[in-house]
Amino acid sequence: MKTKILLLFIVSLLATSGIHAQRAVSSGSIQIASERPEALQIEVNGLFSFRENISGSVLLSNLMPGEYRIRISGARGGRHGANIFEQSIWIQSGQRTVISISANNRTSVTFSPDPNSTMLCIAEQGSGSHRPPPTTVRPISDDDLNRMLSELRRHPFDRDKLNVIDVSAVFHFYTANQLRQILALFTSDDNRLQCARLLIPQVLDPENLYLQANVFTFNSGRNSFLDLIRDAGSHRPSSPAIRPINNDDLNRMISELRQHPFDRDKLNVIGVSAVFHFYTASQLRQILALFTSDDNRLQCARQLISRTLDPENLYLQADVFTFNSGRNSFLNLIRESR
Repeated sequence: MKTKILLLFIVSLLATSGIHAQRAVSSGSIQIASERPEALQIEVNGLFSFRENISGSVLLSNLMPGEYRIRISGARGGRHGANIFEQSIWIQSGQRTVISISANNRTSVTFSPDPNSTMLCIAEQGSGSHRPPPTTVRPISDDDLNRMLSELRRHPFDRDKLNVIDVSAVFHFYTANQLRQILALFTSDDNRLQCARLLIPQVLDPENLYLQANVFTFNSGRNSFLDLIRDAGSHRPSSPAIRPINNDDLNRMISELRQHPFDRDKLNVIGVSAVFHFYTASQLRQILALFTSDDNRLQCARQLISRTLDPENLYLQADVFTFNSGRNSFLNLIRESR
């Protein structure tokens, strides 16, 4: 497959007037890799709109670190076709974000070092609509959140609330607890899920998202929300600093697990949280002790053993299993994970 590279140098378009001081940062990039034979229309923050038959690769390079709204759609007869991908992506210094599109329109997002990263000068102060995005990301302020909640309450119908969210999501980031406050304003679980799809990529503490699942009315909604979190976790770059979950977060997780009387629901929670945390062998033991059967303890262990930072101590936790068969199966898991 022939690769077509399109380099877009947007530094001059993002520069501000009235610059008094500058500092250097490494650029990032977005690569769009498509297996579709048809033309695509690509928009970045509404500033670029072009059509290319990109059965191959398009590279948007020399991007300032910050948030970019990416929209990719089919292009038919000079007009927009159906949306294939639309999401806000945070570009980090020296990082390449790869958006892959399969022939049947399945999309995935992965991250890698940017081999073409260059040094850019950005303004410390400036004005105008092209001010570079800030390098420090913070959640929406309490005042702005309260204004948003008041605006949402003005709309009695969920579809109108979703229109407001669709606009505001581009401009803000959120904590998991702030997302919960927004989801609570919707009347149905289906519409809560639509809202969550828009806002989960903007949440700055995704490790706490699973704690908000009880804002949904029914188990089906809660489980679908946990599935969304799991999918979002696979698109996030892993943190270079690996530490076990802290005691406060572990206690919150254990409290959440205790709220679920059935092991299958506990396993669903574990399936989400495993993406975001690492554990000590002793912490793993505390989690396994909450399950009622050895079979479900083993299912939990399969998910978490690879996240254990002191595997040399795992064998000491085998007595959390009720029967010898469970203990031996656990030891086999440890052996296989080496």
